[in-house]
Amino acid sequence: MRARLGHVQFSATIADWVSGALSDSRVELVPLRPEISVESCNLPGRLRKDPADRVIVATARIAGATLITRDDRVLDYARRGYVEAIKA
Repeated sequence: MRARLGHVQFSATIADWVSGALSDSRVELVPLRPEISVESCNLPGRLRKDPADRVIVATARIAGATLITRDDRVLDYARRGYVEAIKA
């Protein structure tokens, strides 16, 4: 959606980019499990109401993963200790 709106650009089609990312052994596709959905509704602290952002953050928290993002709001949320994140 962000690419379609011109907010991000990819050097390949999105389908090819996703396929390439998933072929990297350091990348794991985490299925949307019920506990992630519940966590996205019960995140501690304050995070914007955008459901996609909340699911991404909840997934990282449940999976023990580090987010790589340019999103200042998510980075601020991480600085407050709620999730691990690195600025892209």
